[in-house]
Amino acid sequence: MRIRLLLSLLVLAALVFTVRHLVIVPDVKQISAAQLEELLEQGVPLQIVDVREAEEYAAGHIPGALLIPLGELEERMHELCPHTDVVVVCLTGNRSAQATRRLVEEGFRAKNLKGGMVHWQGEVERLSAD
Repeated sequence: MRIRLLLSLLVLAALVFTVRHLVIVPDVKQISAAQLEELLEQGVPLQIVDVREAEEYAAGHIPGALLIPLGELEERMHELCPHTDVVVVCLTGNRSAQATRRLVEEGFRAKNLKGGMVHWQGEVERLSAD
């Protein structure tokens, strides 16, 4: 009887987790580096948010990208315009996927740069180490 109850609770917990994941956590929309580069060349208004750490950003980022490290996103989200599309960037696309998911939950139209800066072939801006 105890084993049956325990199994029932485990199944229920798994079901709750699955439903929460599928319903509450939105899928992350992605954009390829080539698509982003094309939009930038066309002058489409975008907010590019780089969620890497300052040292990574300084080493090379997409020109015009706003640095908001992932750990600061919650308290700095107000810096973004909710009416302009957001593209979120990191090195490989993992941190930016987390940030994109969070921004979408808050009502932003956000996409993750698929593959991150590793796949970016466009112009890169570097900050001097002064």
